[in-house]
Amino acid sequence: MAIIVFGDAKKARSWMSRPQKALGDKSAFDVMETAEGCERIKELLNRIDHGFRI
Repeated sequence: MAIIVFGDAKKARSWMSRPQKALGDKSAFDVMETAEGCERIKELLNRIDHGFRI
């Protein structure tokens, strides 16, 4: 999903590895280990895809 939102794998990987305030200052890679974390990432990517500032 991140590749679709950001347009390429390199940008997606960069975003996934950086701490995000919306994820409690953790990276997407850190929180994706749980179902709840995956849902939070999906919601955040949907917001980004629809033009919301994060």
